[in-house]
Amino acid sequence: MRQLLPHTDLSFSKLGGRVRRFLWSVVHDDYFSVGLNLNLQHEISFSRPSSEKQNPELLGTAELHPPRLFALIIGINQYKSLNIRWLRGAVADANIIQDYLQNYLAVPSSQICNLRDSAATRAAIVQQIRALASDHRIQHGDPVLIYYAGHGSTIPTPVGWEAGGPNIQVLVPYDYDNREGGGVPAIEDRFLGRLLGNLASEKGDNITVIFDCCHSGSGTRTDEIDSSCLVRGIDIPGQLPKDLDQDVFVSAANQRATEVAGSFTHSGLRSHVFLAACGATETAQERDGRGFFTEALVEVLVNHGTKKLTYKSLLHQLKPLPGQNPQCEGVFQNRILFDSKAPSQDRVLFKICRLGDSEQYVMDAGAAHGITDDARFAVYRDRESALNVTPLGIATALRTDPYKTELRIAPGDSESQFSLPKEGFALQTRTGKGTCLHVHIERNKKFALVINALEEEVKKAFSPQRILFTAKEEADLDLTFEESGVVINLQDSAVTKYGLTRTHFVVEPTVEALYTAIHAAAHFYWHLRRKSNMPGLHKKISVEVTELVRSEEEFDDELNPVSQPVGQNLICENVVDLRIKEDAIYGFKITNNSNVPLYVSLFYFDNSDFSIMSYYQPPTGGGKIDQPLLPRSALAIGYGAGGGVPTRYFLRDGQDVDVGYLKLFLSREHVDLSHIPQQSPNSGDHRSAALAYPAEKNYLDWDTILIPVIQQRA
Repeated sequence: MRQLLPHTDLSFSKLGGRVRRFLWSVVHDDYFSVGLNLNLQHEISFSRPSSEKQNPELLGTAELHPPRLFALIIGINQYKSLNIRWLRGAVADANIIQDYLQNYLAVPSSQICNLRDSAATRAAIVQQIRALASDHRIQHGDPVLIYYAGHGSTIPTPVGWEAGGPNIQVLVPYDYDNREGGGVPAIEDRFLGRLLGNLASEKGDNITVIFDCCHSGSGTRTDEIDSSCLVRGIDIPGQLPKDLDQDVFVSAANQRATEVAGSFTHSGLRSHVFLAACGATETAQERDGRGFFTEALVEVLVNHGTKKLTYKSLLHQLKPLPGQNPQCEGVFQNRILFDSKAPSQDRVLFKICRLGDSEQYVMDAGAAHGITDDARFAVYRDRESALNVTPLGIATALRTDPYKTELRIAPGDSESQFSLPKEGFALQTRTGKGTCLHVHIERNKKFALVINALEEEVKKAFSPQRILFTAKEEADLDLTFEESGVVINLQDSAVTKYGLTRTHFVVEPTVEALYTAIHAAAHFYWHLRRKSNMPGLHKKISVEVTELVRSEEEFDDELNPVSQPVGQNLICENVVDLRIKEDAIYGFKITNNSNVPLYVSLFYFDNSDFSIMSYYQPPTGGGKIDQPLLPRSALAIGYGAGGGVPTRYFLRDGQDVDVGYLKLFLSREHVDLSHIPQQSPNSGDHRSAALAYPAEKNYLDWDTILIPVIQQRA
């Protein structure tokens, strides 16, 4: 039974707006009470009696239109096995997440499934994830949240599994038992990833997964030093059988690569966005009955709300956690929380710091981020100011390093216009040297007004990439007018030599439509063509593209065979030349032959419509980010533990050939490239001290690999 905690004379009327900021505690039967303490003298329970008329100011219109969010919330303190150390705060964290959804977001209790302690068996967890996929109330695109607080662990990779490393990560259900014969196994990442992939195929990719646990099970334990601090991770012996959970593994032969994806770590997630309490080698901790991560997470949600926070910005708002660097993974990190919408991809902000009392600044982005000398930036005091406040001033890139840039105030800006005490944020307003998109447009008398207006719009409009109108022989794109609309002719001989001479779409002859297409093309070519000034890192990397076939031994419940790589690497002389087959699917494998861990991002650039699709991106976060590609190891994409579904290539109606590019970005330090993907403009979605450089410099800091993919009819 849930009840209000005593709070003496502190009434709701005195609390005012603070009540709406989630100041309540939870009491569940034999569970102890918990509270969110935001520097008040008392902890407040917040529970609205059903008989009372609820305050519309508190709920807004939520009671009239309940949010279509569905959730599975799991919390495990007590485990069945006497060999597993009990926790104190996992259930409390699960309860506070439940109350946040119900009392702050007004999610009906009927849309929340709760599993606590003995109810959170392996079978129950699996059953409830499957139940979400079959729930007729959940429409395609409705937000789904899966939260887990409890123990995690790491176990050796079963023989025959493609995992990219010696270990896989697991969740520990209540009834975990490693006895041979009658034991209950842990929930491995590959299995959970496929469950989430199946859920996404049924209900869409608006899925959020939050784990407050860890998978680090070795070394000195925090809870052995401080009894008030427990670690949410354990060592578990044994190994999973190779054929475990074969009933859920699907070949995805008929699924597009943009629809679903696999496991919950380092998988280039497409089916869901994953928030982890810490890095792969760190420990998730709890103290005094509350998890560090969940407590900080709820505090940000309460203080900032969900309407403007993206998953990526959420982690940047978290307070520092001792020994923990929360991670965010997934292709859709830039989406608004619990929403499939994403803010503009153009407004990428970089942190800058002032050097003493000088007019020089250092920006936390460099050549690996696409910054070049002479690039210009608008400078703001904070992130919020960049939305609707005039910038403090303009800065210009004076010198770029792989991950840092030295800025100076642009001539004409006085010191009074540009006063930054410590740090601020920079928004790129123009690229630097050698970064122009050259466009030729046919002079057509009928559309003379449109052409003139377009040229003026390009000159004055905000666009990080430069666009210049030039003669046809110097142009990257040639725009001509036909009855169906404006045709975009491709001028790049590296593409046209294969027979692709124009985009697959035509553009409406209006200023808005033409500008949108040219702007998308500028973004496309800028990221396609940029490369390191000091290449060489790519020589330590091997890339494989292989066709995947259906196994004759492994099947799912629907008797569909599991996909496995077969045959030779399809990259020959740095080109993938495909003869399109209707049922052919493909996977990728990236191998690191160096002794240095690396960050990797893999994209597909489609010349036919200027879209850029993300095949893989590393995690993001406010602190240290795990490297997904470890030394002397491999990362599989589209099969195995690497996650994701296979990729299918196709030719559009009327096409006999298509040309795209696989582009792999490599770096020693984390580089956020989540702003690179874009949809086709035809889809409707648019997206004073000098710098002290280190004496010993790593010259091979970042690099790229570009592989053409030629698709022709068989």
